[in-house]
Amino acid sequence: RRAVASDPHNLDALLALGVSYTNELDQTRALQHLQHWIESHPDFVSLDSVPAPDANTNPFRLQQQVTSLFERAVALTPQNADLHAVLGVLHNLSRDYPQAIEAFKRSLELRPSDYSLWNKLGATQANAMSCEAAVPCYMRALELKPQYVRALSNLGISYGNMALHQEAA
Repeated sequence: RRAVASDPHNLDALLALGVSYTNELDQTRALQHLQHWIESHPDFVSLDSVPAPDANTNPFRLQQQVTSLFERAVALTPQNADLHAVLGVLHNLSRDYPQAIEAFKRSLELRPSDYSLWNKLGATQANAMSCEAAVPCYMRALELKPQYVRALSNLGISYGNMALHQEAA
């Protein structure tokens, strides 16, 4: 938050904060930061902007607008792993897990050594009630970053959901 406060166009901070707000279940703030990220990104200035949200903005409508903005950006630069990852986050917010899974898989094709993306893919598969598919994703995240607490926690939860209590411990 401090990085964005000192530089409102800090792309790395805007992206990280948007994803962080998603993890905190603050959908409106997540969408606002992700929108600001893409509108501040020099590669996407040609895209038509979304009206700035206010207190009366319908969150569902904002979700659709921001998702559409990112889909148009992906059409312009399909090799941008960040765009696919954000689309995964956006589809996760709307609980469109099949689309989110596809977006994360595409992002991983472009950046296969990103432990955080592996964890996001696993979490999305778990949210889609496929813990069996989530486990290898968490394992890959942990191969890439062995002490990654979020993946360790998610792995334990998935094992518990599969009634594999010994593995969960």
